[in-house]
Amino acid sequence: MSDIASETHVQRNKIAAKPGRKPKEVWKFFTPIGQKKDGHQSCKCNYCPWSQTRGEPSSMEAHLALSCHKAPIDIKEKFLLMIKSRGENQIINLEEEKSILPIKRKRSYQQSITKYDYDFKHKCIELFNKRWQEFDINLYLLAYLLHPNYRGKGLLPTVFRNIYLLAMKIWVNMGGGETSSAKLISQIRSFYLRDIEFDYPFSNNEDVITWWRMCNPVPDEENHIQKLALKILSITPHNAGCERVFSILGWFTNKRRTK
Repeated sequence: MSDIASETHVQRNKIAAKPGRKPKEVWKFFTPIGQKKDGHQSCKCNYCPWSQTRGEPSSMEAHLALSCHKAPIDIKEKFLLMIKSRGENQIINLEEEKSILPIKRKRSYQQSITKYDYDFKHKCIELFNKRWQEFDINLYLLAYLLHPNYRGKGLLPTVFRNIYLLAMKIWVNMGGGETSSAKLISQIRSFYLRDIEFDYPFSNNEDVITWWRMCNPVPDEENHIQKLALKILSITPHNAGCERVFSILGWFTNKRRTK
């Protein structure tokens, strides 16, 4: 064996003897040069003068497959197939990443939005409930019930008890008694049900006060609902203790009311 071949054999044995990762198959076709530096080994092609200061298996494979004209055909074909297979796998992995990444981003976005949306709705509900409790909503509902164009349309049956109690409370403060309070509630029910004595048409060209003044289904001394309606629907902001509450009540009696 020549001195050069002996030295090459010794170098390969040194590489194989050192612990660590197993050398790539491509190293069989390259000769190590010198000692390793910073974990990298220089190399030279066994078929041509091509060399590399830091032997990188991918570059070495590409050299044998594409650049080395003296390498045997079977060696070139072998590494061409390896490079092709690796490239196809990289493309597949890239395509999978491209298809999966938007899904992951969308899922993460939806989760963050869902949490944010829940927190936002929960906070809004708390604020609305807090503001809602600051108002005497039953007074709004009573005014809505006594409006001849609406007559409590859409009100749930569960709210009528509180509306009736408020109506009786206001009626008592106006000087009414127990007997007249019972008649008042009966008249409110008849008005709500559009019984014949209260089934007068309402025109958007007239105001609510005028309609109630013309509503005389019973003698004046027994027309309790008329007195209550005129009292409630005549409230305006300038003579109310709570301007925010009664300014809205004023909308029922002027042109600002909804059609």
